Amino acid sequence: MKNTGINFFDFIKHYRPKFTDYLNWYAIELKKFLEDYEDNTELFFIKQEKSRLNINRKLIIKQLTIFDEAEQNSYRILNMLRNSLSTNDKIEQFLVKREIEIINKSNEVLEPNIAKDLKNPYPDIFKDDGFEVFSKLIKLPFDENRPDQKISFIFQKLKQEDKLRNTKFLDLVGWGVNNKFIDNSHEKIKELLINGYFHSPSKIFSKSRLALYDSIIVA
Repeated sequence: MKNTGINFFDFIKHYRPKFTDYLNWYAIELKKFLEDYEDNTELFFIKQEKSRLNINRKLIIKQLTIFDEAEQNSYRILNMLRNSLSTNDKIEQFLVKREIEIINKSNEVLEPNIAKDLKNPYPDIFKDDGFEVFSKLIKLPFDENRPDQKISFIFQKLKQEDKLRNTKFLDLVGWGVNNKFIDNSHEKIKELLINGYFHSPSKIFSKSRLALYDSIIVA
């Protein structure tokens, strides 16, 4: 094994437990967290967990580059690291799914109120003609293989044009999934959910997409 200065025991304390063990830990620690302060929420707990898991992921990947499989005694450590990374992925997916479940349960106020406004049945999400523009854009056949970029462009552009009343990532994605505008089974959407934010305007405001938006506004 290379002399890297990293002790095996430094790694072992970061080793991920089995996924089922994590679920048990999650239930216990969440209960403690909610009891600590009355303002604590499960969504905030999940946010902290996602941040911690992201740090773990970077640590694991870094250590995967350190150990050479061909060298003596490295195989066991490499196997533990790979298992740890796999468990980390499962936990991240669980947290994203739990976020969506929580948001969907709180979405009663986001249900369409047709009697209130036929053009904007989701006034807690959109301003003015925001939903009308969203509806036209989401139906257009662009970025079919990259729904993460498509939904990012739509919401980022609506935000720029001040057509959104709610700009929170989780609220918007939760609403989109709940109303079947977003397919959260797509791998690219899963990645977007794990990251926890839309792609930035600088990466998705291409000339072709902006031209599509302009054509919708003119129409």
